[in-house]
Amino acid sequence: MEAKRKRGRPRRPSFPAPRTVSEGVAIALYGSVGACDAFPLLYPEWPLISSAAGTRIKTFIQERGGSGIEELAHVAAALSAPAPIADRRRGLTILCRIGCEAVGAPFSIPTLRVWLQRRGLGETSPSTLSKLVKWAGSAKNDYPYRLHFAAHD
Repeated sequence: MEAKRKRGRPRRPSFPAPRTVSEGVAIALYGSVGACDAFPLLYPEWPLISSAAGTRIKTFIQERGGSGIEELAHVAAALSAPAPIADRRRGLTILCRIGCEAVGAPFSIPTLRVWLQRRGLGETSPSTLSKLVKWAGSAKNDYPYRLHFAAHD
């Protein structure tokens, strides 16, 4: 018996929903590697690991065992490779969300459409815009700032 042939459009790499805005930036830059629990352990100090980070890594390996070592190796390989941004559109979407929150503007589909057009991505379908807004909107804000503008009299 012959195996069925898959029809339709080939699947694109899926990007997990970010828990925080900074994780969203990591996912947009490094793909699914940015969503690993090992990523925040290595990323801030790569390639020179401090003794404090070494202690956190040791604890991570003790908790996870062999799978923790694999995850760390996968993240280290991704950080070492001069790879291009995994998804530029997602990166710009997260930056748009950060900018909207910083100035108190609503993060919406029309705002994102204009943001992407001004950054040279051309016309994006409404379906894609909706998915991007939902993806970026699912992240909790872990940036503690908000810009306050003084009223000029």
